[in-house]
Amino acid sequence: VWSDARVGWGIVARNHVWLDEKRRQGIFLTLGGQMFDKGLWAHAPSRFVFDLGGKWKTFTATVGLRDGAADQGSAIFRVLGDGKELYRSLLRVGSRAEVNVSVSGVKQLELTAEGGEGHNHSAWSIWAEPAVRR
Repeated sequence: VWSDARVGWGIVARNHVWLDEKRRQGIFLTLGGQMFDKGLWAHAPSRFVFDLGGKWKTFTATVGLRDGAADQGSAIFRVLGDGKELYRSLLRVGSRAEVNVSVSGVKQLELTAEGGEGHNHSAWSIWAEPAVRR
């Protein structure tokens, strides 16, 4: 569970996409036609903070912009450990990336998504299947 979370549009959502008050539940997390059961909805600018206490070794996730985002959508995905950047990727609609970084000794993990090209229009970012492992 996160210790702090915020998104640039809508409300913070786990395991589904938030679109509006009428359709806030049951909208699947999809990247490149693949549905994911678990993940974080993170319309940019967004930030999720997790207290790890230095007890974990690896963080993994699949990141990208939700299927259906407008073509001008892009986002910069960042993973920070105790304020130090561990991962960065600029992604556009239709692309995704696999994140696999060491978090050994990290006390606080931050996942951020920012607008990628001077705006956050259609920056419907998703952290799919995020996990820490020992």
